[in-house]
Amino acid sequence: MFLYLSSSDCLEYFPENDAVRFRIKLPKRIYFGEDYNRMALLDIKFPIFDDNQSTSHLTINSSLCRESYKATGPENILQRLYEEALIGDQKKRGVKNCIFEFNPVRYVPVNVLSTDIIDLYIKGSDGRDPPFVPGITECTLHFTKNHGV
Repeated sequence: MFLYLSSSDCLEYFPENDAVRFRIKLPKRIYFGEDYNRMALLDIKFPIFDDNQSTSHLTINSSLCRESYKATGPENILQRLYEEALIGDQKKRGVKNCIFEFNPVRYVPVNVLSTDIIDLYIKGSDGRDPPFVPGITECTLHFTKNHGV
């Protein structure tokens, strides 16, 4: 199962949505169970950083995924992006967005049995919201069975 999400979706339900943190109300409840017990972020597009701002890495998080542990404690991390990739993408002339396709894809366990709301939030290496210019974040999530990975 694939879900295509945009931070500009569902503003009638979640007017506080922005490029850093957003929630999407699905048209119907989805059930995970044994058929969809792993999830991955396949790709993501988000605004570039404000001038002269950076972070050593970003984490893309969702309460749908099981907690991972870092030195600072547990977090619901779906994927990480490191500074080298972030800086390299931003140095392209005239670029207004950073675009990443993850290969290989990293699947993480799903933490819930069902939902009708998907949340996504991005954090900088300092745990705060990254300093993006105004814009929209879009991404693709994939849900699948655990195949022993």
